[in-house]
Amino acid sequence: MTIRAPVNPIYGAAQTVAATTTATAVVLSRKSKAIMVTNAGPGIAYLRVSPDPLLASAAATAADAIIPPTNIPFVYTKFEDSLQISIVSASTSSVHVMPCESGV
Repeated sequence: MTIRAPVNPIYGAAQTVAATTTATAVVLSRKSKAIMVTNAGPGIAYLRVSPDPLLASAAATAADAIIPPTNIPFVYTKFEDSLQISIVSASTSSVHVMPCESGV
């Protein structure tokens, strides 16, 4: 069963990241309850939301949330105080990250 919950993008706060085999940190400019990510690249990418970017465990790995190369947006919820995410990919992928507010 799919539960649809609307999200409200925080316009002007999106970033596009070149995800590679080295984890890339993305700092979110505003507190948000969700992030919408779209992978426009040819390979699978992975995402990890971290409340503390200084921890070594903050880097994304293949064991984290998947971002398929479908060019379809996926929405992941997060804690408001988690202001950094990490993205990694086996091949170079262009990943668009949009912070969102929950619509419910």
